[in-house]
Amino acid sequence: MKGFGVMEPEIKTRRWPLGLIGMVVLVVAVEAYIGRHAFRFTNTATLSWNLSDTAARGEASKAEVLCFGDSLVKHGMIPEVLEAKLGKRVYNVSICAASAPASYFLLKHALDAGARPQSIIVDFMPDLLSGSPRHSSRNWPEILNYRELIELARAGRDFGFFVTMARDRLLNSHRSRWEIQANLIAALRGQVDPLHETNLVYQRNWGQHRGAEYTPDNPAFQGQVTEQDHFKLMSDHFWCNKVNRTYIDKFIKLAESRGAKVYWLLPPVSPAIHQRRVASGADEKYSGFVREVAAKHPSLIVLDARRSGYDHTKFVDPVHLNGRGGVTLSTEVAEAMVSGRTEWVWLPRYRDRTSPVPLEDVEQSRVVVGSGGKVIR
Repeated sequence: MKGFGVMEPEIKTRRWPLGLIGMVVLVVAVEAYIGRHAFRFTNTATLSWNLSDTAARGEASKAEVLCFGDSLVKHGMIPEVLEAKLGKRVYNVSICAASAPASYFLLKHALDAGARPQSIIVDFMPDLLSGSPRHSSRNWPEILNYRELIELARAGRDFGFFVTMARDRLLNSHRSRWEIQANLIAALRGQVDPLHETNLVYQRNWGQHRGAEYTPDNPAFQGQVTEQDHFKLMSDHFWCNKVNRTYIDKFIKLAESRGAKVYWLLPPVSPAIHQRRVASGADEKYSGFVREVAAKHPSLIVLDARRSGYDHTKFVDPVHLNGRGGVTLSTEVAEAMVSGRTEWVWLPRYRDRTSPVPLEDVEQSRVVVGSGGKVIR
């Protein structure tokens, strides 16, 4: 009260929490920066998921033949070679370390974008069938929205998986934390960015061949396979995770519902891997699994190249074909498709086949990228 020496209480004005606002702005800026510079903060395998999903929603939706699956299809199915025999537009939408759900969602995205493929080629690599969706945790946020993540989590009855994937889809920095760490370590050591140029090289090569990878010979691979390789590739065992089993059926049913003929490709692997799988019984267990699925889908056609005799000189490592091997496999697959043969088709013994068009291998792509995009012949 005035006049009695009593001071009136000071009225405090509400202030904005500037510290919190500043932190939010900083986080948004960091997340946006990482998103805009994905090539620096994405490993090459994950990049294949991103690029193939973009293609499925765009250019690939115009193709009459689509190829799905893992890196064995990426190396083994070359669109230019298939087109020469089939007379139809082909696009390879395969990705590295693809599980069955990944192929299903890529097919769904292509169909939603307007794709009406007449034929679909797909593989399901035996060792990848054993893993749960958590084995590809780094990659799912690259291609799935929140609704699809919920669907996948429900299939595996794994709510924790959804929580983790939803966080990683929201936060680029957490999703790319290992790649960011690699970049920081390289910078502190004064080294070149370990991811950027490599990703540019593979982006170019995959772009040149509509999703396929054309690789030069690797003289360093002489056919030897270590016990660690056998363990990683499950040469002695076979089983299929229930989620993968579910999505193989969903993939085939979705394709058939749109009138597409489905070809399940069993690609060749190097002799040491194949022989070990046969001796251990893993190969026959996988064959039994394929027969079980085929019995449920009478229109499914199996193209089996496991006994086609591709020697080690046609591979760059224990399971991936080099360019020459890919050209031959693509040619044999196309000829089997044209022949109209059905059910289980054993592809013929290996014979050198030549590409009908010039193909740029990965090392040539590296030269082009290094020259700033100018083609060097």
